[in-house]
Amino acid sequence: MRNLRIPKPNGAVTGIGSLPLGNANDAVETVTRYAPEFPFWPQLPKRAQAELMLEHALFPFMEFFQPCQAKRFGYELTEDKPEAFSAALKKHDGALSEENAAGFFAFENAFAKGAFAQAKAVKGQLVGPVTLASLLFQKEKSFLSDDRLFAQVLDMQRKAALWQIERLGKLGLPVIVFFDEPALMLLSTPAYSSAGSGVLEGFAKMIFELKNTSATIGVHSCASVPYNLMQNTAADILSFDADLDLETFAGDSDFNGFVAGNGLAAYGLVPNDSEKLQTLSAAAIFERWQKAFGQTGFKQIVENGFVTASCGMGLLGENEMIKSFELQSEVSKLVKKI
Repeated sequence: MRNLRIPKPNGAVTGIGSLPLGNANDAVETVTRYAPEFPFWPQLPKRAQAELMLEHALFPFMEFFQPCQAKRFGYELTEDKPEAFSAALKKHDGALSEENAAGFFAFENAFAKGAFAQAKAVKGQLVGPVTLASLLFQKEKSFLSDDRLFAQVLDMQRKAALWQIERLGKLGLPVIVFFDEPALMLLSTPAYSSAGSGVLEGFAKMIFELKNTSATIGVHSCASVPYNLMQNTAADILSFDADLDLETFAGDSDFNGFVAGNGLAAYGLVPNDSEKLQTLSAAAIFERWQKAFGQTGFKQIVENGFVTASCGMGLLGENEMIKSFELQSEVSKLVKKI
């Protein structure tokens, strides 16, 4: 059954989260212009390192971690800090700050001034626990491969999500929160086969807890993740890079059944590629979407779908970002004409 806590998207534009801007007020104005129905607070990795995906999550705990050596990407728990980190995690309430989320507070301020009069719901986002755990280490051990360490990451991201849900809920509209999970595909690899089921079970349990707050929870992955992995997270909204994988997902009988049966999905249809952005038309994108699913039932599918960009918008130039949003808006208008 479709989640009834938010209205049907009907092809509305929303964002995964990051924008390639350095000024929070400018970013919020962009959201106001291009995502008026389902606005999101903009994360700004070009503004500060603390707004990068990993650093954003670790910001309250940076004193306990150090960058990994060149052989791998991520952060390592400092040898003499595990107990101090655990104690700090227990005390932390998941709050964001102006330093690692300037766009969040600018979004709140704009909302209070009436900037989002058309909004039907408000959206937040954070890195998912699988991706975060895959990039954290204690000595040589990944947090993703250790039950105790992964439980700490789940607790960290659960608190962070709850804080956003509570704060955004004060705006008086339904709340959507996306977990960004580019590393979810790791759970389908042999290296994590033994831990995969337990990790997914823990993630799904956390999502069920968050859904009990009446928030709508989405999982986004820019990698080519099998549908069943996304489905097993128990998320209400599945968000994927449709520019890359539209036909794969549409051809999956389980996903086809999910969206045909009123499942919610966010389709990253508009490529974040400079050359494609200059040559691709909204009509071509829409035609591809329609062809992938076929005429029968397509109206119902798009009514329960969001239009988004594919992955990497935070890395674009400002003009390319505008072009991407313009294409998204044009595709959205085509949906509303059906």
